[in-house]
Amino acid sequence: MLNINFTKISQKQYDEFKCILQNDLQEKLFSSGEVKLMEDAISLAKHILREKLPLTLNDENNFIWQMILKDTGEQIGYIWITLTKFLSDEQYSARITYIYIHDTHREKEYAKQVMVDLEKIFKNKYKCNLLTLNVFRSNIHAHKMYLKLGFNEDKNKSTVSRCEMIKFLK
Repeated sequence: MLNINFTKISQKQYDEFKCILQNDLQEKLFSSGEVKLMEDAISLAKHILREKLPLTLNDENNFIWQMILKDTGEQIGYIWITLTKFLSDEQYSARITYIYIHDTHREKEYAKQVMVDLEKIFKNKYKCNLLTLNVFRSNIHAHKMYLKLGFNEDKNKSTVSRCEMIKFLK
């Protein structure tokens, strides 16, 4: 089993995260065919981030963490999770808004371990009974991984280019 720590990020890391997120999102919007021109992808990515990205790191419902390998202290990427009350004050859902593994750490099963660890954290510490996420259909490896981890597609919320995934936690 891989040992990964999730730690808060600094303002400097938050600025880096925002750049990575925008570049990645605009590339996915363009390559998925959701927009036809790169200029439109850039504009849409900026708009989405203005609407959704927390303005500060002190937002109690948004967790933006770096992922650090315990044995080496090396950062492997970032994750952004949004916590929402679900049904009552005692139950929550967690939305994995964004997960990013640095290129040099891809294809090493880190994303799978991150997902397993996050499920435990949000079920036990935050009393979540539902995890949700959205994956571009063109990201075939991630889509298959989520299915193997027990996520199901919510066909009512999915689109031609994106797949809305849900998992009820037991």
